[in-house]
Amino acid sequence: MRPPVTLDAFSEVAQQALEADDPLAAVPTLLAWVEDPHPDDEVSVRELLSTAGTLRAAGGDVDGGVALLHRAIATDGPGETDPRGELFGLLLRAGRQEEADRLAQELRRERPTPAEALGDVALSLWEHGRLEDAHRWYTLAASRVLREAETAPATAGIDALPGLLADRAELRAELDLPADELDELGGQLDLDDDDHDDLGGLDPRT
Repeated sequence: MRPPVTLDAFSEVAQQALEADDPLAAVPTLLAWVEDPHPDDEVSVRELLSTAGTLRAAGGDVDGGVALLHRAIATDGPGETDPRGELFGLLLRAGRQEEADRLAQELRRERPTPAEALGDVALSLWEHGRLEDAHRWYTLAASRVLREAETAPATAGIDALPGLLADRAELRAELDLPADELDELGGQLDLDDDDHDDLGGLDPRT
C-alpha cells in the first residue's frame, strides 16, 4: 500500500502543474491516488477526483474534466468545494446547455442551499457574458443564505455570503445598477467576523 496523501503533497502536485502551465501533468498522480486509496489520506477521493477534473479541463480536455467531475459527484465523502458548481461551468464550455440547465435546476431546488455552488453558476454565467442571468443567480444564492440563517444562524453557506455579496456588487457596478440592501449588507460584513446572528433584518427573496 502506498503512503498516505498529505494536504501538503496534494497541494504541491497541483501547484507545480499550474506553475509549469501544464495542468494535465498532475492528473495521472491524482488518479493513481484515487485508484489506490489509503485509510490515512488527508484528502478524500471526492476531492482528488474534483481537482483532477478541474485540471483536466484547464489543460484543454473539457469532456474528460466533465467525466471526472461526474465521478466526484457520485463519490461519497467530504470535499472542499461542491463539484457541481465547477461542472456547470464545464458543461457551458462544452456546449452542453441542456445538461447545464438540468444541473442548475437541481442546485436551485436543493435545501439547504449549496451557496458556493450557486455562486459558481453565477460566475460561469458572468464569464460567458450572461450578466443579467449571473446577477439573478448571485441574488438567489445570497438571499437563500440569508433566509436560511434566520432560522439556523450556523447554516451551511453562511461563510460564503461575504464573497457572494462582493461578487454581486462588482457585477451590479458593471451593469450600472445602483446599490441596494444586499450591497449595503456586503459593505458591513467583515470577512473575519464569525458573528452572523444579526443580518440586518432584510427581506430575503428567492
